[in-house]
Amino acid sequence: MKCTLCEKEIGDIESAIEEGWMPQFYVGEQEYDVACPTCSEKYLQMGADGEMELRPEYTKTFMDSSSYSPPPKSESYKLPAHLL
Repeated sequence: MKCTLCEKEIGDIESAIEEGWMPQFYVGEQEYDVACPTCSEKYLQMGADGEMELRPEYTKTFMDSSSYSPPPKSESYKLPAHLL
């Protein structure tokens, strides 16, 4: 498994659970796969609906970027370098 945001890898689901990986998160209505603990802390927040979502300051960059195209679930999207 890879972190959707930074592409850090982890061996298996059990290790991911033990290390605190987020199983999924949202950018707008688009669902994305796992996020490592470092990216979860830096880029994610709990939304009003109780789901984890990308923080607004990063969501705007995603949605306003002309080069942004949401990948289908299970494909990694690396944050632009200036956001890391």
